[in-house]
Amino acid sequence: MDQLSRQEGIGKQKKPGQCFTLAGGTSTGGLICIMLFRLGMSIDEAIVSYKTLSQTMFQPSFTSKYLGGAFIRTMFGLSWYDGSSLEGAVQEKAVAQGLEKDATLIDDDSEGGPEQCKVFVTSLRSRDNFAVRFRSYRFPDGSLPAYSSATIVQAARATSAAPFYFPPATIGKTEFWDGALANNNPVDELWVEKSLAISKAAVEDGATDKEQAIKCVVSLGTGKFDPTRRKRSWIASHPAISKGAQLLENLTNVENVHRRFDELMRAEGVWYFRFNPPTTEDVDLAEYREEKLVQLETDVERYLERAHIAVLIKLCAQLLR
Repeated sequence: MDQLSRQEGIGKQKKPGQCFTLAGGTSTGGLICIMLFRLGMSIDEAIVSYKTLSQTMFQPSFTSKYLGGAFIRTMFGLSWYDGSSLEGAVQEKAVAQGLEKDATLIDDDSEGGPEQCKVFVTSLRSRDNFAVRFRSYRFPDGSLPAYSSATIVQAARATSAAPFYFPPATIGKTEFWDGALANNNPVDELWVEKSLAISKAAVEDGATDKEQAIKCVVSLGTGKFDPTRRKRSWIASHPAISKGAQLLENLTNVENVHRRFDELMRAEGVWYFRFNPPTTEDVDLAEYREEKLVQLETDVERYLERAHIAVLIKLCAQLLR
């Protein structure tokens, strides 16, 4: 956004909702998507909001304080953190942005202006392990998608209900888990979803080819840590457990999705950018300590200073103008 503002010669940084047509995310990425594209925050506002949000939602629950460490709580089938803290924090952010506390994720008040980027977040329905997308928009024919009555708070809770960290999210009588369990990098889901959210409008606006309206696809990772540097306990070193962990890591490897999608975009002739900085530490999902966040920011700044990354960012900004 900084580069885009410099290229356009404007003093105030644009909001992401003014630059993108469709956005999607899962887990932490889903929360950030909601803040940027449904609550209409700027980048700086979202950074501050997520820091305060993480401090609230990763406070130990009442029961966990008196049942020992994470291992003991897991043995008793208890989550490490209380989902209600996350719900309350998201509700507070929504109200601060001028919305009702029970506002739905679907935005029927939107008139589709330039600041109304469509957004979806993913989750996993527990009863059948079915991947669900909670959307902020109707289908092109005006019909409502599944779970259209879900509130912003419910969608945020569903996409971030990581096992062990939080209990499953409940909407009606249905339970949901973190969407990363089904797809840790939903960029391919974004490409499928665009046919429901973008293409028809692009054709109606006079594009000769429905894909011509798509200038580029931008994918943001959560950072890459070298797995060979990861410390393992004696339990994790057991051959059977180690093999299972490796299999799980392969299944959830976001870079595998990236490589496949990169090949698809080359075939489609669409500009595709993937930004995913290497990190010096293996940072836990529940990390919110200031010194750890500062280290992450330093890692990102070093990554952005790389010559080839700077060139890609400039090109990406040009396409978004």
